[in-house]
Amino acid sequence: MIVEPNLFPYQLEGAKFLASRKYAGLFDGMRMGKTRQFLKAARMIGAETIIVVAKASGVYVWEKESREWGYDPVILSSKDKPQWKRFNILSYNGLISQLHNQLTTMCYDLVGGDESDAFKSMVASRTQKFYGINKDKYGRLQFDADAGLIVNADRVWVMTGTPVLNNPSELYPMMRSLFSDAIINDKGVVMSYNEFCGRFCRYAESNGFGRKIVGGRNLSTLRDMLRGRVLRRTKEQVWDEWKEPIIDLLPVPGNVVGVPSEEMDLVRQALKSTDMNNALRDVASHVTTLRRLTGLAKVAGVVQWIDDNIAMCEKIIVFAHHKEVITALKGKLKHKYVEIIGGMSSEEKYAAYTSFQDDPSVKIFIGQNQAARDSIPLWKASTTISIEPDWVPGNNDQMLDRMTHFSKKEPCVAYYATLVGSIDEDIQKANLRKRAITSELGLN
Repeated sequence: MIVEPNLFPYQLEGAKFLASRKYAGLFDGMRMGKTRQFLKAARMIGAETIIVVAKASGVYVWEKESREWGYDPVILSSKDKPQWKRFNILSYNGLISQLHNQLTTMCYDLVGGDESDAFKSMVASRTQKFYGINKDKYGRLQFDADAGLIVNADRVWVMTGTPVLNNPSELYPMMRSLFSDAIINDKGVVMSYNEFCGRFCRYAESNGFGRKIVGGRNLSTLRDMLRGRVLRRTKEQVWDEWKEPIIDLLPVPGNVVGVPSEEMDLVRQALKSTDMNNALRDVASHVTTLRRLTGLAKVAGVVQWIDDNIAMCEKIIVFAHHKEVITALKGKLKHKYVEIIGGMSSEEKYAAYTSFQDDPSVKIFIGQNQAARDSIPLWKASTTISIEPDWVPGNNDQMLDRMTHFSKKEPCVAYYATLVGSIDEDIQKANLRKRAITSELGLN
């Protein structure tokens, strides 16, 4: 007899929501147990053939959780002949591999898309392979059900804690594939991508290189379209003991050497822009040298802070963007650490974060921003330091939420390491201001 893990009332409510729908989105905040809700709902509907697509860092989380529910899961690999089972787990890389042709010929009771914010871009291969998008004879992107993993699925449920990171356009692939009945225009036809964006996105004036989306509009209408199709709860709504995390700047000494003055000027101009969010994003692609050298300049101060506070914090998470910054950090740390950086296998990532969680001697977790911000439980720590915070506030929130756990009675603390007396102070203050701007849509 299988003993199911216990669920909180809100998790049981979420499972019932999924089980009652053919297509659904579960958008609860991060670390609120979306995996368990999915597995419970799958049990409720008696799903016999299941496939879940997850980021590489989440594959082994799904394997572990599904075993707790009595499944015998298999992680599908493009390297070997697939051994199909009742519960199949597939990474994004597997989704876009030669496996895809086989995947679209299979029939599934249930397809799950984990961290589905990764399927936000129409031009991304993983979006195209999951939902079914290809090009017509004129090279224009079009939806083609036969090209997607979900083509032969009885049910499709997608999950993420951050469904919208930048603007409403990111919702279109999901709505077009799963909720097309919600985006019918006045002519009785499903809205095209351009029509959808024209209605729900706000554009900046053309700069000669085409229009750029800078925000949203008509969001109350869009919110109504999503009602009943997606479920979104926050920790504040369902956790009685939930404490809002403390996010602050961590001033550290240091000097940046070797940055061209023209790059400094670009950043200063971006910070003064009326459209600062996009201006900073544009600048970020051109000033990698500035960002890397600033990160290196902060390492010594961050390590000193860790040495001074590790006894009180017990375990600390440190995030950085550049591998060079991570290398410098490791060279100065005096405490035992594990790391997750780009290029590591799923097995290596799993071993790293389980060691951090289970081994009392491992005091520090080092994560490269993109490689370690998703699907990795690190709740044994209550302090995180970002040496190089991301330009997108939602990505910083994902890193912060690695520490989230319902059992914590005190708020977690997240620091943006900030170089005293430098332009980095202005950049990190701008990051905090961007985070403070909440979306009318209520999904980010």
